[in-house]
Amino acid sequence: MGLIGSIIIDQIIFQKDIELGKIETLNKKVSRILPERAKELKSQITQLQESITAKDDEIKRITKDVTLNKTVQSVTTQSVLKPVITTSHDSSNATKESVKMVKENTVSMTSILNPNIALLAPLNKQLADLRADKSVKESSLIELRTKLEAEIKGNTGFLDELIVMVDLIKGSRVALIIWILWLTFLMGIELFVLVSKRGDEENDYDLTIKHHMALQKRKLVLMARSIETSTI
Repeated sequence: MGLIGSIIIDQIIFQKDIELGKIETLNKKVSRILPERAKELKSQITQLQESITAKDDEIKRITKDVTLNKTVQSVTTQSVLKPVITTSHDSSNATKESVKMVKENTVSMTSILNPNIALLAPLNKQLADLRADKSVKESSLIELRTKLEAEIKGNTGFLDELIVMVDLIKGSRVALIIWILWLTFLMGIELFVLVSKRGDEENDYDLTIKHHMALQKRKLVLMARSIETSTI
């Protein structure tokens, strides 16, 4: 009890010092975790920038093509069967005509709008989404330290405060002396109470407790005897 009491009293006395120690511990934890979190965010931002560059180049290429060629020529090939009359001579030198169907391909050229025009709208939408994602990641990188401090501070418990107080006592002779004085004082009070109680005569409370204990023992003995009798 003296040890627990001295710890509680020191927590109250060194409250401000403990708060300063918690801030120092918080900064150490943040400095340890921050580089890894920042590295991950920077990697994501780099990947997004590469995607943005590639998408932007694709849009420029398609825009240039659409500007130079608003329409393109569409080639249509159609096959039709046409009758062809052929003349032949038989053994009697008589002329004989026959009709033969021959396949003939016809090619037609028509102008249509450049199909790449339809690609520009979805590509611009994808580019805008990538830039928005990159902006969110950059904001998260800027606010990373503040969010990390709030996260660690929100998960600080009694053990963290106790560790800070132990480090404070180890690092300061004054704090160690004060803690030893309080521990000695409280232990002295406990020892004084114990020594003074040993010399006291039994009071009514002690006699009442002993009486109830004797009654309980008698009840247990009687119950045991009754069980033995019923068994026999």
